[in-house]
Amino acid sequence: MSEQNSFDIVVVGGGPAGIMAAQHASKNGKSVCLIDRKEKIGYPVRCGEGIGLKGFGISNSIRDEWIRCRVNTLELFAPSGKSVSIRNGFNGFVVDRIKMETDMTNEAVQDGTCFIAGTEVTDAFANKNIYSCVTSKGTFTCKCLILADGIESRIARNFGWKTALSLNDIHTCATAVVSNIAIKDDSCALYLGQKKAPGGFIWIFPRSDTSANIGLGISGKYSTPGKPMELLNNFLSAHFPKATITEVHAGGVPMGRWVRPLVKDGVMLVGDAARQMNCLNGAGINYSLFAGKAAGIIAAQSINGDTCNHKILKRYEKIWAREFGKQQERSYALKEAMIHFTDDFMNEMADSILMQKEGKMSLMKLFLKAFSSKPFLMYKVYKLFSS
Repeated sequence: MSEQNSFDIVVVGGGPAGIMAAQHASKNGKSVCLIDRKEKIGYPVRCGEGIGLKGFGISNSIRDEWIRCRVNTLELFAPSGKSVSIRNGFNGFVVDRIKMETDMTNEAVQDGTCFIAGTEVTDAFANKNIYSCVTSKGTFTCKCLILADGIESRIARNFGWKTALSLNDIHTCATAVVSNIAIKDDSCALYLGQKKAPGGFIWIFPRSDTSANIGLGISGKYSTPGKPMELLNNFLSAHFPKATITEVHAGGVPMGRWVRPLVKDGVMLVGDAARQMNCLNGAGINYSLFAGKAAGIIAAQSINGDTCNHKILKRYEKIWAREFGKQQERSYALKEAMIHFTDDFMNEMADSILMQKEGKMSLMKLFLKAFSSKPFLMYKVYKLFSS
């Protein structure tokens, strides 16, 4: 094996989690290779590109050039069409993920990461604590392997993880960039209803006051081939009939509990591959940034000469569980309860909330009201939004 293809750490997958893992492992003095199957960094974008102010601040520093819009309001539309505005505690950004991930990747390379784009890892295996990743550009070996290869994470199966998701734990999604429209550039919108998005929701995240990322996710239990795209087209035709629609994509978003264990011997899971996301809304950028950073630092600490201390790697799971694990578990419990909400119930809740004083509603108050007859879930709501 050529020494040029041998590294301390190999990271498979160049999304936010993988990039952060590679960068922080390199910063800590280890030889790192980042392999991504995409030719273009960050593309295609299959999310609203939204991230909370608090979530981003934990792991990285937001830059002005990454920000498309600053949002301070969430507009929730009930099936009836009535809307509830939530301003208290709602602050975040809509970012340019391609710009952000490109800059982050370039910085990782400057820190010493070897970046290989447009290359898929077709197989991976272990031999005496050395891990090999097989690609069309050769086989790359390492002492520690970090898998950030997305929801399907085929490579994780090679090391004993069961990566299949139940239909309840996946949303099938369709997304588009929609322009030539008039919207508020400081407000995100969510549309609820079993007819519009069964078991899920439609989102509008502004890119400017004339364009937005608009997408739809529905529970896998209600999905059939082509249904997400059909429902998204129905929504766009009804609400934005004169819009220009580009960048249309479809895919799955994990909505299940985080994977246990996160580490097996010298292999670590991060990001969507580890199911690290908010199960209520599928948001995962902040989780991925945190998990990638933690995994990269711990992986670097585990390497000593020609060996990797697998016991040190297990610290990563403890760090994740302490920071986000319980929060994610609570979001899963709430998602499981909300999937049974009927349109009539959501309409009644909207009518009740609209009787509140303007500006007094927050996400916590909304969910506490929704689960007022379920004390255990009310406790989870309180802990989710107060932690």
